[in-house]
Amino acid sequence: MIHVQLSDALAKQFEEQFLKPANDLFASGQIKNPNAYDNDSAEVIAIRSEHRKTVIDFGRSDFKNSVERIKPEALVELYCYYYFQMHFSSSFAFYVSETGLLVSFIKNRNVSFLDIGCGPFTSGLAFNQWLTRYGNLSNGNIDYFGADTSKPMINKLANVMQNITGLNYSSAWASSDKNNLFAPERKPSNDYFKNRVVIINFSYVFGSDTLTVPDMVDFINKVINLYRTPENKKTFKCIILQQNPDYESLNKKWYEYKSQLTGFTSAKGYPQLLYFSFDDLFGNFGADVPEFNVRCDVLVSK
Repeated sequence: MIHVQLSDALAKQFEEQFLKPANDLFASGQIKNPNAYDNDSAEVIAIRSEHRKTVIDFGRSDFKNSVERIKPEALVELYCYYYFQMHFSSSFAFYVSETGLLVSFIKNRNVSFLDIGCGPFTSGLAFNQWLTRYGNLSNGNIDYFGADTSKPMINKLANVMQNITGLNYSSAWASSDKNNLFAPERKPSNDYFKNRVVIINFSYVFGSDTLTVPDMVDFINKVINLYRTPENKKTFKCIILQQNPDYESLNKKWYEYKSQLTGFTSAKGYPQLLYFSFDDLFGNFGADVPEFNVRCDVLVSK
């Protein structure tokens, strides 16, 4: 069990970025307020259940269309209230569990961290925290790219990046098109690709109803063709990090995806269950220190 504990500074930023906007929504009357009742009351349980199950579909909503007259921007804030800390914690615990592999992978290299289905910078912030505590940043630079089909999610990500301090990324950008792998104003030179490794991150993505496996396979091929150049062909490496809830129905697409990939092999011991816990800042999981598990997989290019 890996326990994820936030620094006082980061906890304060979480409250400002994710708790305050949700409380403002509750106070405005746009969304039912679970804090209007005793924490363990039947009313609170019913409201939280409705929010999670009906309104944001356990975080699987497309966040592009209104639900029950609640606009996408408000749905994003509701998602952050219920799931940001949980998903941040699972990502951070995942990276901590593979510190040895990740350190050896990025040591003395330039890194592109491609966060597909990035949401509001969840795994991007978690990887940044891992870099702060465990990564060797003395050599190379690390670029972050986030892709999410929901523009309100991308807007939230941009706001979070602007207001969270201590980012280790040399550059960071996001798009609603996962194929837009470079910022529009940036045209990488050949030097950009030298001594570069790629991390592709999928967090809670393959349970999506709208995701298509062939599209994701094509995307990996595009990444390899783009980043593996004649100059770095012998040294190029790519690693895929995947996590999803431990339900067979939510992992079918991931298994199908793996079966269609070529040039990758599972890291030793994967897939596996990862157990983690965290101090619940927002008090909406019914325990001060909720415990969860997530099914993780690591694929490494051959």
